[in-house]
Amino acid sequence: MKIKALVIFHLFLLFIVSCSGSSTTTTENTDVAEGGVGGTGISTGSLTGFGSIFVNGVEFDVGSAEFIRDGNNSFSESDFNIGEYVVVNGTVNADGLTGTASKVIFEDIVEGVVTSASTDNVSINVLGQKVISDKLTVFIGFKLLTDLLPGNVVEVSGFRNAAGEI
Repeated sequence: MKIKALVIFHLFLLFIVSCSGSSTTTTENTDVAEGGVGGTGISTGSLTGFGSIFVNGVEFDVGSAEFIRDGNNSFSESDFNIGEYVVVNGTVNADGLTGTASKVIFEDIVEGVVTSASTDNVSINVLGQKVISDKLTVFIGFKLLTDLLPGNVVEVSGFRNAAGEI
């Protein structure tokens, strides 16, 4: 009887140990990009400056970077505008303030006809999708959101919020 109880006890312990989480981690077969301080990976955010490019407070050297705009190769940072939402592939140095970009990518999130003008000076609809502006919004070719009228064609960069609004 003692042997049977010992076997059951050890099987129970083996079961408990096999169900517990592992403290080891692996990066094999993952799609997670390493980034941040001293990392290689992807940074996304609004373009805030040139002379290199500045995204999320990091100055990226773009001396050997490839520039891609709407799926087409561009030749320089001059094809980009302050305020556009970009993706930067590259590295960030250990100081967290500088890095090197290997690729800078801009893809608009929506491009098309304004379907309803702003009534609140904060949002418009483009192809039926709500686009919200804020104090960081940069307008190119017009000064105010209320300058846009139904039928105008726009290109919008940014990201979607939890409600699916741009």
